[in-house]
Formats: sequence, C-alpha cells, structure tokens
Amino acid sequence: MVRYLLIIVFFSSIAQSLFGFPAAVILNTHTSDDFTGGNPMYYEHFIFERLRQRFPGIELISIDATSSSSAQKKIKEAITPDMSVYALVILSHGISYLERNTQGGADTKSYLSNGKQFEMSLQDKAQVEQIFDPILQHWASRALLVFEGCELLREGTLFQKYHAITEVAENFKLSSGSIYMNETAGVNFRDTIAGQPFHQQNSLKRSALVFLAQMTAPVSYPISWLQENFLYNQGYTLESYPHGRYELYRDSFFNVQKNPMPQGPLLLTGEKSFSSSFALNH
Repeated sequence: MVRYLLIIVFFSSIAQSLFGFPAAVILNTHTSDDFTGGNPMYYEHFIFERLRQRFPGIELISIDATSSSSAQKKIKEAITPDMSVYALVILSHGISYLERNTQGGADTKSYLSNGKQFEMSLQDKAQVEQIFDPILQHWASRALLVFEGCELLREGTLFQKYHAITEVAENFKLSSGSIYMNETAGVNFRDTIAGQPFHQQNSLKRSALVFLAQMTAPVSYPISWLQENFLYNQGYTLESYPHGRYELYRDSFFNVQKNPMPQGPLLLTGEKSFSSSFALNH
C-alpha cells in the first residue's frame, strides 16, 4: 500500500513540474458594507466547487483586496513561478457605457468598481497589466476568466460588445481560453441565500433577510430560481483560440463556471482585429 502511495506522489510531482501547480484564483474586491454575497467564505466556496467541475484537481487561491494597489500587491505575493492559473474569477461591481472614438463612432467600455478604492477599465491595457501581470504570465491552456460585475456588456450593438470583450481578451493575454461577462444584472440567490447559514452573516439585517427567505422557501426559492436562470446572470462567453480566432456565444454566469460548452448559440466569429471580416451565425 505504501509503495502505491509513493508511486502516486512521484507521478503527481512529475505532472506538477511539467504542467505547473493547478490554481483557481478568486479575487474579491468587495468591501464588507457593499458585499451582497453574505458570508464571503461560503460565497467563494460555491464558486470554487463549480470551477472544480470544469477543472478537476485545481486548488483555490483566495485573494481579498479592496483597493487596486492592494490587489496588485496580493496577486504578486500569491502567484508563484510553479503555478498554472486555470481560472480567474473577479468579484466586483460593474457598469458599461459608450465612449466616442476618433472615427466618429462609439465603443463599448466595461468598468469595474467596488465603490471605494478598487476601480479599473477592462479596456485599459496598462491598468490590467499593472494589477494582474503575475497571472497573465501563468495562464494554463484553455483557462477561464469570469467577471461577476453586473451589466459589463449592456451598452452597444452586438459588434460593439464583441469588440469590447476581444479587447479584454487581448489585455488579459488570454490567447487560449474562455472569457465571460454579464450583459444583465447579476443576482445570485443560490449562493448568497439558499446555501448560507442565516446566523453566519455579516450583519443582523442580512441574517434576518436570509432567515426570512429560508423560512418561505416553497415560495421564495422557485421565484428566485426563475429570476436567476432567465432574467439575470445572462451574458456572453468569448472563446479565444491560439491561432487568433474568436467565437462569441450566449452564456450564463453559472454555466460557464462548470461547463466548457457555452449554454447559448454561436453569435459571431472573427479574427483578432475588430477590423477583420466577421461571420454572423444564425
């Protein structure tokens, strides 16, 4: 028995040296007074369990940082040379807006903020590299990047949204993998209410809300399930391939974490440059 265990350890160490330590990074930028996820420990646990369905064997790297400078510092400390990052989930509020460009048109811009000291434009390459560079150097093949923020791709036409999310792919140097961004608001009832003990929340008000929802489960749970799966948490997944080809799909926040197959149809395909030709798929 000991011999078999030693053999397993030996081959595991070889695999780790060849492919790197398999990590999933969850960056939580929420402050305690703005976090609607209840108890962060439970909230991140549920996300990690879904990620493990997609990437068996990964280990969780949890980073709490409520400012851009602390995020940069803690990411640098957490990411080691032997690490391969299979997933990065960024927890933060989000918005999108249209910004005039030099050609007289407008571009979709996606912005993350916790309402305090963590703020960044996802289309700002220098800002992305400044904060996330250690992760950008350690992506695993077919890695996953997920943004929790609401309505990051709400504004603009489908082509403008495609341009915006491909910019994010290039800024995060994700040449092989998947990126998900919400078009709708994000409402996470299953992780924040149904799955958490009411007596382990971050405020009495929050505890009362969770308790009330759980006591009225026969009514509140079905309503929330419909909202979560059809009204909210809907967005787009961009599949990025090493040869520079992109594919844009409809998808959902919950599906992309556990399933490599997008939930919705293929919408657009194209090459790296937005000025390249596109093919609409119906």
